Amino acid sequence: METKNIAWIVGIVGIVLIFIFLGVTANATTFTPSTNDNNEANGWAYVEQLTKNVGSTELKFTSTRNFMSCFEYRTDGDISQQLAEANQHTGFDDLYPYFCQWDNSNIHTIHANEYVEVRMVFGAEGDERFDWTRFDVIPAPTPEPTPTPEVLNEPSIGDGDVEPQDTNCADLDALTEEQALGDCNESKVKTVKPVVETLEVVEEAQEVQKEELVVFPSTGYSLF
Repeated sequence: METKNIAWIVGIVGIVLIFIFLGVTANATTFTPSTNDNNEANGWAYVEQLTKNVGSTELKFTSTRNFMSCFEYRTDGDISQQLAEANQHTGFDDLYPYFCQWDNSNIHTIHANEYVEVRMVFGAEGDERFDWTRFDVIPAPTPEPTPTPEVLNEPSIGDGDVEPQDTNCADLDALTEEQALGDCNESKVKTVKPVVETLEVVEEAQEVQKEELVVFPSTGYSLF
């Protein structure tokens, strides 16, 4: 009799130890027997990605039966987004923002840099629970760097250097061929030359008038 009691006690203790061991070593997979794809195939609660945009995505959260299904979400794997250190499910140590559906669907736009993750670990039905499932967004394009404008350094005049003088384009006789083609370009020469020619005609007329001037000594008057 005592042997049976001892065996019974040992058996009970062993079962308790097994449950304690399983409770300590259990991981997320133990508490999430399903996946989002399996849920959709089975007609259970699931998430559907409707659009994939630059920096955001539209997700449709659906509950197909008459009990609550809650979906947590986070973006870009950022664990700082958790709301609390205790989840509604005792097997998880963190709680993230979530949406709960009851035999209905809702569409939500979630913004992210690269991706959004969704899991369902608490609600009425344990068989439907699934771990983090990733939905990618289109990353925003990296802006191209603004080119630095090229700064042209003005030539400096050092000690002993002679500062260049402006070329007198009006003095056509003194112009060298290099100056005529460089400093005094064709448009400048064409503009200055008629003016110089006009001045030369005036000077010649004045010289002719001087030669034709007649002086009368007795009267002191001059006639042209």
